[in-house]
Amino acid sequence: MNENYIEKNWISGPRENKSDMLRYQQWFDSCRSLDECVANGVVDFTHKIFTKDLYEHLGDPRGKTSLEIGFGGGRLVNIAAKIFKKSYGVDLLDAGSILKTREFLATVGNTRNVELLNYSDVNKIDNESIDFAYSFIVFQHFSDISVVEEYLKLLKRVLKPGGVAKLFAKNIPEKVFIGRYQIQYNPEAQFLEIPPHAMKKEVEASGGERCRYSTLFIRPEHFKKMISEHFQVLD
Repeated sequence: MNENYIEKNWISGPRENKSDMLRYQQWFDSCRSLDECVANGVVDFTHKIFTKDLYEHLGDPRGKTSLEIGFGGGRLVNIAAKIFKKSYGVDLLDAGSILKTREFLATVGNTRNVELLNYSDVNKIDNESIDFAYSFIVFQHFSDISVVEEYLKLLKRVLKPGGVAKLFAKNIPEKVFIGRYQIQYNPEAQFLEIPPHAMKKEVEASGGERCRYSTLFIRPEHFKKMISEHFQVLD
């Protein structure tokens, strides 16, 4: 992955807020307290990610292994670690931010069965070692479609035969804004990448506060096509 301003924003934002745990969590999720952050994680993981229908494909998760793409502040991997025997997380956060997320996990749960990795260290995850992989409202913050392709290749390597992944992407809306600026695009486009300079312009205009704008949009039919090149699409 080539680091540009969008990636830099997602590295520098958490790093600049890690002196205060609540502010750190608020970079990733809208919450008014750490308790609310934990509760949001429970609701999202159990109602949107590891939903009842997945038991049909995966079975009992208690002896299995999970992987989160884009673990951020840790609110979802915190819940995964309570359900799965071993939980991995991968993100582009720097070492200091990863330590902050581990501090959060130690405060609200435990870190004994959690391993958090920077993307540069994903080779530490063995081939065909993951039963369930997921990514929730993360792909929409990538800089370009090639990042999605890289993660699909990662999943192809690490998922066990019969393993399952649940991935979320954001469709292209009728009007796309980065802050106050409307982005012009071809309405027939299958995906839309926000230019890094547009993100840079808005971050500088806003003073850099909570710049979590969506920067990658993918039509559902195109996303399905990308996934089907590597996997069987269940839904």
